[in-house]
Amino acid sequence: MVTTAKKYRTGITAEQIVNAAVELTRQRGLYGWSIRDLVAAIGTSPSVVYHRVGGRDALCRRVVAHVLAQIQYELPRGDDPGAGVADWREWFRATFFPMRPVLTQYPGVAKWILMHGPVISENIDGFDTEMDRLHRAGFREDAALVFALIFNAAMTSIMMSDERMAHEDDDPRDHSRIIEELRTTQDRAVEEMAAFIEPLSGDHDTALAARDTYYRTLINTVLDGLEQRRIRTTSTADPR
Repeated sequence: MVTTAKKYRTGITAEQIVNAAVELTRQRGLYGWSIRDLVAAIGTSPSVVYHRVGGRDALCRRVVAHVLAQIQYELPRGDDPGAGVADWREWFRATFFPMRPVLTQYPGVAKWILMHGPVISENIDGFDTEMDRLHRAGFREDAALVFALIFNAAMTSIMMSDERMAHEDDDPRDHSRIIEELRTTQDRAVEEMAAFIEPLSGDHDTALAARDTYYRTLINTVLDGLEQRRIRTTSTADPR
């Protein structure tokens, strides 16, 4: 019996490898594919992937950078952070609101960012800008804490949405069951909670809109709470 050696594509570039990994992430999630899946998708060998890009950790970092580059921020991110923005919260709304529509297209990326931190070489300028904006707002030594609170709230919300979407077929049934159980009582508060959950048991577009509304409300609530903290801290530091 003659065994024919498997033929691989030659001339595969790092960009082609990363693009294939990005597409696999869109289809399966960042944690849903392996190096074996990747080489099968592009018709090359593992050694080529390791030589051109590196191991899976390096690939994930490149995928995350590629996804972050797709985000269209709603404010200019130039040399003067926050120029023309009177309220620091507007700057962070413009930073975090556009993240969700992009990150949810690539499940697992928010989890990776949450686990590995927001600072990768491709995003260092953006991170510096955000920290500078917090210092300008008056948070001073609390700037890192404030950024972490906003960042963790945003990424955790998106990560949980990813988990839900991974089992999207179960979502309407799960939420419908919760609503049914809640409505076995005649309690007003329980009825209000059932009404809140109900859009999540609807069709895909209705549920997606409900999740987006929840995300924006969460970010606004965190920002408003931090603004009240800033006001109290400032007034305590300056009794005038």
